[in-house]
Amino acid sequence: MEIIISIISILISALSVTIAILSFASNKAELIIFKSKDGEDALPVISGELKAVYTDSKKKEHTINSIEGLLFHIQVFNPSPKDIAYFHMGFTLNDRPAEMWTKKSFAWATDDPKILYYDLLHGPSEINIPEERQGVFKAHSFTPLYLYMPIDLSPIPPKASFQFRYAVRRFPYVGKAHRYSEFIEEFSLKSFSEILQSKNKVMQQLTESKPQQAKPSQTPPYSKKHRRHRK
Repeated sequence: MEIIISIISILISALSVTIAILSFASNKAELIIFKSKDGEDALPVISGELKAVYTDSKKKEHTINSIEGLLFHIQVFNPSPKDIAYFHMGFTLNDRPAEMWTKKSFAWATDDPKILYYDLLHGPSEINIPEERQGVFKAHSFTPLYLYMPIDLSPIPPKASFQFRYAVRRFPYVGKAHRYSEFIEEFSLKSFSEILQSKNKVMQQLTESKPQQAKPSQTPPYSKKHRRHRK
């Protein structure tokens, strides 16, 4: 009888441990970041390919054009039941912090700019940039982010990087350096200038191939006036 009681006690203890482990795993803070391999989601951007559009208090629309730069796309999934804070988000060039578009970048003009990406073939589409360099990935949320870094240096540095830190502890979970995790992506800029030149040529060809509209002063061939002149 004592043996049976001991076995039952062991089974109950094992079940309790299993439930505790499953509970910890289901409540563990975690971020899953989707991106292409080898920085394929990083696109060189020509001048004006990105635009920030906003409307002022007089209902007048304004446009702010991008300069040449780099556009990087990631998707962040927070499957955990907890909000996860992120901070220190940004690019570096020559190992120094670089500019990055956030909605706060346009706070002098508007609180809610519309960011449009003008694809050379498919036209404009609205994209989502971060609110600012720090924020929160909400529980059970999926967040697509477009990160744009203007580049006005000459010569272009050979590489750049993007990084941010987020509030998820990592092993061994002791010490300040292990109280957060870090996402880092590095990009080679060796062919950056050549790609920009190629895109500019394509843009010029597309612009030149657009059919020109008739001037307003010209008489359309199908108008009544034109037919009267032919009689």
